[in-house]
Amino acid sequence: MTRWEGRAIADAAGSKVEGIKAASNQLRGTIGQELSDAAPAFSPESQQLLRFHGIYQQDDRDVRAERARQRLDVDHLCMRVSIPGGTLTAE
Repeated sequence: MTRWEGRAIADAAGSKVEGIKAASNQLRGTIGQELSDAAPAFSPESQQLLRFHGIYQQDDRDVRAERARQRLDVDHLCMRVSIPGGTLTAE
């Protein structure tokens, strides 16, 4: 069992993900605070919460090894969206 902001993260079945959701203040967690900080990456708990919102922290696997050698963090996000009618224009 881990702790997040002083709260235990685990539910009765022992699922860490369900514990994160239960302790997250309706899937808010610390995402807002982390966005306002200068940190280059989200915490593991916030990464899990972002997944429920359809946002994934990703990296380019072609340069992953080089970025790891340079100790660089993930630099972009992927967002899943639903577009009515399946058409999106710039207008």
